[in-house]
Amino acid sequence: MRSLLFGLIAITLLGLTSCQESAKKRPDFYKDTITFDLLSDMKSLLDENADKITVEDVNYLNGAIRYYSPIKDSLLGKTIGELIEGQKQRTLSTNINLTQATAFSTLFTQSIKFNISEFQRLEQENGQLLNVPTYQFQNISGKSIVKLSGVVDYYNGEQLIKRFTIEINKEIPADKTLNQPYPYNHDSANQRDVFVRENFDKLRKVWIPTMIEFADGKIYKRNPDKKGENQLEK
Repeated sequence: MRSLLFGLIAITLLGLTSCQESAKKRPDFYKDTITFDLLSDMKSLLDENADKITVEDVNYLNGAIRYYSPIKDSLLGKTIGELIEGQKQRTLSTNINLTQATAFSTLFTQSIKFNISEFQRLEQENGQLLNVPTYQFQNISGKSIVKLSGVVDYYNGEQLIKRFTIEINKEIPADKTLNQPYPYNHDSANQRDVFVRENFDKLRKVWIPTMIEFADGKIYKRNPDKKGENQLEK
């Protein structure tokens, strides 16, 4: 799992090496300082140097101009090369974060398979109604999981109806499946409870794991609502 994470980030870091190599061959006009006149004549400058600048650097330059345009006087005085290099670094940082988020998402999906085996509508002796979904967690990671947490979201179309927090504090051996009932009191006065009870099979259920702890001590965490806050704990 860890090798997958570092492998994906390493691919992104290759972009930095490419940036460093291209920096050695900068055209002379990269030293030109941004002025109002240069901004108004940018197309002519780029047309004249079309054989010296890459499409990638044109895109970086465009991105940098857009980045600074809302900030008064932020462009003036900078060189074309500085704008391109600054945008490269911002893009690299963004892509590293996105790659990390993708790596963690992949790690979670390749560790646990989720399913709902049944949904029971029960009534206790005191008359209290219960809704009892049974969640299945299949460990496909290849090593024992000792703790697992996450949320299960129930959707009607694109509308979130209910969210349930799941905490599993028992071992799930490699290649084994845990069937875990999660009963909760049914509130007949709550429209969402009534809707779930009457339409359970029609709802879309989404499992979002937030923490996995393996028997070897590795702990992986992520925020279910903020992908950029994924992290690895050792």
